[in-house]
Formats: sequence, C-alpha cells, structure tokens
Amino acid sequence: MIYSFKKGVANDFASFCENLVAPHAYFVPFSSKAVFREGSGLTQRNFSDRQKSLCGEWDFLFCPNGYYDATFDSDTCTDKIDVPCSPERLGYYLPAGDAGPDLSRLHAKIPDGKKSANSLYIYRKSFVINDLSKNCTVVFTDVRGRFEVYLNGVYCGFSALGQGEFCLSPYLVEGENELLVTVKRWSPCLFFDRGRPLSEIGILGDVYLTFKNANALIDYDLYCKEDEGIFNGKFTFYFSTDSSGARAEITLSHQGKEEFSFRADVTGGPLEYEFSKAFLPYTAETPNLYNLCIRVIEGGKVTEYVNAKVGFTSLDELGGTVSFCSRPLKIRAVEYNATLNKYGESLSVADYVRDFSLIKEYGFNAVKTTRPLDPVVMEAARDMGLYLIVDAGIDTDGAATYGLKKRDSVTDDKRFSKAFLEKISYLYAATRNNPAVLFYDFGEESATSFGLEKAVKYIVGKAQKSVFARDWAEIVSVFDPTVDGLVDEVNRVSAQKPVFMSSYARSVGLGSGYLVDFDEIIENTPCCLGGCVTRFCDESIDDVCVGDEGVFTADRKPYPAAELHKFLSRPVKARVVGEDRIELTNVSYFTNTKDLTFLLTVTKDGKVEQKNRLHLNLPPRTAREMDFFCGDRSGDKQLTVTVLDRDDRVVSVEQAVLNAHVQPFDVLVGRKVKVFEKGDVVEIVFDCGKVAFSKTSGTIVRYSVLGTDVLRPAAERRNGGCFDTKIDRPFIRNILTGDYDRTEVVCESFLYEAHENVVEIRSESKLLIDDKARFSVYDEYVVYAGGAIRVKSVLRPMKKCPNNIDCFAKGLRFGRAFDRVTYYGRGPGDNYVDLNVHAVYGVYETTAGKMAAETPFGQERGNRTDVHYAVLRNGDGLGLLLAAERAPYQLRVSVSSDEELAQGYLSRVNPRSSGVYVDVASMVSGYGSGVSNPMPKHRIKSVEHVLEFRLVPLKPAK
Repeated sequence: MIYSFKKGVANDFASFCENLVAPHAYFVPFSSKAVFREGSGLTQRNFSDRQKSLCGEWDFLFCPNGYYDATFDSDTCTDKIDVPCSPERLGYYLPAGDAGPDLSRLHAKIPDGKKSANSLYIYRKSFVINDLSKNCTVVFTDVRGRFEVYLNGVYCGFSALGQGEFCLSPYLVEGENELLVTVKRWSPCLFFDRGRPLSEIGILGDVYLTFKNANALIDYDLYCKEDEGIFNGKFTFYFSTDSSGARAEITLSHQGKEEFSFRADVTGGPLEYEFSKAFLPYTAETPNLYNLCIRVIEGGKVTEYVNAKVGFTSLDELGGTVSFCSRPLKIRAVEYNATLNKYGESLSVADYVRDFSLIKEYGFNAVKTTRPLDPVVMEAARDMGLYLIVDAGIDTDGAATYGLKKRDSVTDDKRFSKAFLEKISYLYAATRNNPAVLFYDFGEESATSFGLEKAVKYIVGKAQKSVFARDWAEIVSVFDPTVDGLVDEVNRVSAQKPVFMSSYARSVGLGSGYLVDFDEIIENTPCCLGGCVTRFCDESIDDVCVGDEGVFTADRKPYPAAELHKFLSRPVKARVVGEDRIELTNVSYFTNTKDLTFLLTVTKDGKVEQKNRLHLNLPPRTAREMDFFCGDRSGDKQLTVTVLDRDDRVVSVEQAVLNAHVQPFDVLVGRKVKVFEKGDVVEIVFDCGKVAFSKTSGTIVRYSVLGTDVLRPAAERRNGGCFDTKIDRPFIRNILTGDYDRTEVVCESFLYEAHENVVEIRSESKLLIDDKARFSVYDEYVVYAGGAIRVKSVLRPMKKCPNNIDCFAKGLRFGRAFDRVTYYGRGPGDNYVDLNVHAVYGVYETTAGKMAAETPFGQERGNRTDVHYAVLRNGDGLGLLLAAERAPYQLRVSVSSDEELAQGYLSRVNPRSSGVYVDVASMVSGYGSGVSNPMPKHRIKSVEHVLEFRLVPLKPAK
C-alpha cells in the first residue's frame, strides 16, 4: 500500500499531538455481563469482546537516516519485530554520526533539514474487521518518540506525548485493514521525558483496539471527601449518544452486597449521583475495593457492560501533616526503575505484577515509578494495596545530559506549556479514579519552573483536594538527603510542613544500611511522609550488568540486604523494658494483630532454651507490657520475637540481647612441639600437623593438619602469606579509586621463643600506604602442641595516617575444599555493623559458595557480624575453628580474592574462584556503596585497635 507521510516541522512547538481522542478514565467494556470475566484489567482486556490486542509480530523497517521520498510503499517493511519491544535492543542502532538535538544554553532545538537528523522506525500490522457498526479506536499505551498513525493509506493523527488513542472508524473497511505507525526519534517533547528516549525509542507498550456502540460510556469520575468517617461526594458519568431510548443503570456493591443503585436516561449531558455514606476507606493496609457496574440498556437489552473497581479515599493537609483517610500518611516506597527483563525485552504487565508482589512482600507500601505506567499496571498495584507515586513523564534529565546547564531552561520554556498540560491531562484522566495513586512525580523537585507550576495547578483544579490547595512547595518539602541531612531538615521544618524524601538512599549508596535510621525518623516525625528507600532492581541484558543499585537482581532474586528491607515496615516492635518484662507495640495505623502470632524464643550460646507462642489483639498504635521468663542470664543470651501470619510465615523479626558473653574455648595443650628453621621460614611441628611462619613477612604462610594444607597462599601471591593484615575491603568506592591494592606490610622484626609444648612468636611491621609508613602492626602468636594458635594483633596509627580505615582484619586463605561453613553469630544472610538489626543471632550452616553468591558483580560479599566462632571444614570433616577471644569478631567469607572481586566488578563478569578467603576483623566500617562513604557513626577512626582470636584444628570424626 502506498502512503504519503505527513511533512511535519521538527521544531514546530505549536502542536504536540493531533486528532487524539479526548482524555478519559481507563475501563474495559464488554457487550454484556454474560461475557464479563472477573479479574484485573489485564485479564479483562485479554478476554473482552470489545477489545482486541494488536501485540505480537509486526512488519518493520528501520530508516536510520529518515525517509524523505514523496511516497512510501508499505511492502518494503520486510523485517519482523515483536510489539512491544525496544528495537535498539535488537540491533537497530542509530547511525554513528547522529549527534542528537542541538541545544543552546537557553532553548531546546531539534535539528531539521539534515538527511541524518531524524531516524525513523516504521511498523505495519494487518487485522480483520467484520462489523463496521461500532466506533473503533486504537490505543498506544507507551511510545517513545514522535509517532504518526495511518490506516489503509490515510493519515489518522500523531502524538509526541508518549501515548495516544486515535479514532479509526472513518477509515476502516470490512475485511482486512492495514495499520501503519512511524516513530521519529527527535521531537521537542524528548527534552522533558526523563532522558530515556535519547537512547531508546519505539513502541514500548501494549497496542489494542477498542469497539463501542453509539450509546456507550466514555468517561466517569469519582470524587469523595471524608468527614468524620462519612464520605461525601459524587459519581459523574459521561456517555456518547446517537439515539434516544437508551438508559444507564449504575450499581455499587461490596462483597456481593449492593450499596446503592440508580437509573437514568442517557443524554448528551453528564449523569451525576451524590452520596453521603460511611464507606470502608482504601489504605495500603486495608485495600477495600467496591464493584462499580455500569449497564447501558437499549430496547430492554444490555448493549454494554462495565465493571470497575473503585475505592474511597481522602487526602488532606492538616496542621502541617498529610493525612490519608484521616490518618497521618507514612510512605515507605521503592523507586521502581526496572524497564527491561534480563534478556533486554520490555517488561510485560505480568512482569510488573510479579515485581509489585515482591515489593509488597518485602514490607514496602508504595512504589515511585520512573516511567508512566499502563493503567493495568496501576490496577495491579491497587489490588494488592500498594500506593503509587506516578511518573508524569516530565523530567529534563535528557536535556541536561546533552550539556544544558540549567534544566529549568526547558521547564521554563513557555513553548512547552501546552505539551505539559496535554501530557498531564491524559495522565490525570487515566489515574484519577485509582485510589492507590497519591502524588505525581514531575522530576523537577524545586517546584519553581513555569511548566511544573502549570501542571500542578491543573491537577489541583481537577482533583479538588486540599493537600495542594496552597502553594505546594510551601506545604511539602521534597529533597534527596543523607540521614544526617534528613535529621537537620526535619528539625528545621518541625511541624510546619510534611517532608517527602524523594530517593534518599541513592545519595549515600544502596541505602539498606540506613533503613532503620530512616524508619525511626519516619515513625517519630508527625510531618514526615517517608519516601523512596532504594531502586528496585539492577538492569542487565544477557547477564551483562548495566546498572547495580537495586534491592533485587535483574532476574528478581533479592540481594541479602532485601531481607532487611523486608522487615523495614515491621508491624510489631518489641523491646525489653525491665527484668523479665517485654513491651510489644503494634505500629500499624489501621490494623490490629488478631491474625498474628508472637513467637518468643530465648537462646543461650546459640542453643534454644525455651519457646512461647502468644496470641494478642493489639489495637493500632498501641503497646502492651508483659512478663516473660528468661532464667539464668549467664552466657550469651538473646530473646527473639518472631511475628507470624496465619500460615506461619515470618512477617517480622526483632531480637533483644539479654546478656553478651563470649564463651572461652579451652584448647588442648598437647605433648610437645618441634621447631625447624629453613632459610626465611620457621616451621613448627605440633601433634597433628605443622605451621610455617615467614620471617620476612612476619605471618603464617602455611598451616597443615594430618598432612593436608588447610591454609596456604595462592600461587600468584609471592612475597605474601595466607594470613595477612588488612585495613581495606573491596568496596565499590575502593575498586573505582584503586585504593584496595595500595597497601603493603613490611616486617621489621621477627622473634620466637620455643618451650616444650608452646612456641611464642612476636613480630612488628609497618603498614605502608602509597609507599609511606602510616600504621604499625604488632602481632603475637602462641602456638600450642595441640595445634591451636592464639592470635593477638594490635594496629597503631603513625603520623599522617588516614582519618578512617575500612577495617582491621586478618585475611586467611583456605584451600578450595574447605567450603563448608558453620558459624555462631548474626545471620542467616549478609549483614554489616549498620545493616544487622534484623539479622538474628544463631548457629548457621552454609557453604562458602553460597555466601559468595549473595551479592553479584564482584562486590564484597559473605559478611557476618558479632561472630563468636566459625568453622570451615572439607568433606572429610578436616578444618579449622576460628574462636573469638574476649569480644566477637566480624567475619567475611568469599571464594575470590579481593583482586579477583575488583576485576569482576570492573569487567561486569563473575569473578574467578581461586580458594576460600576468610577475613576475621575486630572492626568493620559501615556498608556505604558507590564512591560514597558510610555515615560518620559507622566509620572506623584511625586509633589503636586490637584483634584477638584462636585457630583450633579440627580432625575428622573417627
């Protein structure tokens, strides 16, 4: 079929769309109740006899230099492509010389007139229509770039707003029809569309047809306002009319019980129903939904049936506090940044549903999207009780990427004001009846730009809600703080205005290390809304990482830190308030604890002493004290409070330390030791093996039991040992700066004194950084004839040493076979000093490989805090016990060296596995991430530090 493409001017700011169907609420029509299927909008869309999906295989043509001939033959679309998808992920790349938009410092300008200026994607799809009596529209839920729509050779309209719905009825023919879509890369709207279209264009969302009768529902609106538990408001319905005699029948029901109904003639004007009734409110904790049924009846027969789910909410700003359904609003959100699955394919609605289920499972109650969502996705969040902070598609990051120094030069450009309002009108119409939608994310957080002001005023005028009735910037403070910055802001604003944290975790790293700090601020500050905790997941394509800031990996497996995220919004808090007394607090704003069980477990030295199950019904925001029996408090003792749901699934965990005591290990002295000097090596033979020390390095270079090397250096590690002093850890901040490999230990003295059944060794070394001595290290070893070794190491700062260090540890290298790990400390997953609140003391069994797999992309992994002892064995039961002396230590287990971990991160591949590497540390700094550092209270100061522990050989059981 031959087409003549519309000759539009790229820099035409007069119009950003043409022939779009007016914005309206999202709903799925059916011909009758008989064909209606209960379920989400996705299920309804797939099975509705009034909608037809056009997703799947389309014909395709890529024109990297644009298309400038007078006519176009659609038969030249010979490639095949799936819709939705990103063509660039399939290899349809921009020409290398495409420099992109021409940006001055003041205005955005699209290049025009150059043959290579505007790349073009052309899509073609054929479909069959057998009934021309109904009005037909085509809906595009997400298109990046400026797209034009043609049907059977005729131009239907265009949109640069990211979505669009076009009427096809005037151009349809009975039988086969041809739909053609052209997508141009550059258009003025790209500059406020979050920057992603600068690298990705095409049809990225679902495409479907909708068919309606002449007399049909075209829009509806629900407005309600709560006043002391009573919702006052009204429904408004809009119908298209072509003949008289049609009637509308509207009913509202809840769990099968009819709440109200009314009937009215369908006319050209709106139908309204006012109500005042004590409806159940919709909240994240209790997502109460009602069924709204709309029937159009003609000649006594139903000709259209719509069944929509609605909820009743109210949003107010009262006395500096944002209230939702008359209760202070506490948002704990995750920034949902996922756009692709691990194979580079666009996410389907089913993918969103799966992801939202994970977000809900891990204790969050809100999602901040980073792209406009299909209304079906919003419905999925609504059904499971997740608030949404919806991306409005207005963000000038893309312009900033191309050198525009001031992003407001786009948002203040009045030429964009029409596009702003058009985008907002479509977004607001699609979301206004969704009770889970709370706010709209505009990207520009200063609230000062002209375009943003116009958009906010539009929403305020339409929504009729008081939360933004005044100047919204004066009511809600939005920013990206660190923890300390947030505290300062909360103290500054006091109760004057609510504080909404935009994406605070990204300013200090992954963020999970600081959730408890933010949790306390959120709970204890009446005016604090909360905000985004961290990004949702990494992005990777075919296992190659392209971003790593998320709570989940690209295939939706949780990082170890996600287990701590899971208990961020724990419904019950527990604390010991006196001798054998505990206080339980229900922190929920809306729900009681009648469906929860409290499991109280007392453990001593890692062994369970007693368990008690309690069934309490605590009202929301109330606490209760009660007695519990602890018994003798000697030894290392903890009280664990586990909250279980009806199916005995863990909802939250909290642990109180009743007594902290490291159990001393008695070591076998043995019969006799023998000492041999072999050049620079001192070899000590004990009852079941031998240990070798290097006089030049001052450390252990080999440790054997029953003829098997347990500790030994890697082949490539010359002039070193398998027992090294460490002050650096392979964090990203060290990997990117190279600091992790710049330290060197130089032994200055090595002395030993042999007795009949012990050998005492003392060595002194200097720790060099950038070839300059910064610390002194004093090591003392006592080797017993039974094979045990008591280790004491002291780190002392010298002049001009660094202000902070990452750790003070001894790094041990085991052979690969010693991968069976048992430890008594906090677990079972990865945890740090600032990330262990919900890691529970216990005895855990795992493997070095599992600990190494906890965090991908070569980052540090396998960390455990407050460890009393750790055992590493091979398959025969041979190994070593690493027992704490006086104070618990911090443990790290990996199957890769620090150098291998760093190389893996830099190359974005899994690191090599060359042994079992174990760090025993007296001090470890906070988690942090990226190139930032931990918070000050979790950094290690360069003062004297002491590390004490024992190595005890373990022989196979007879």
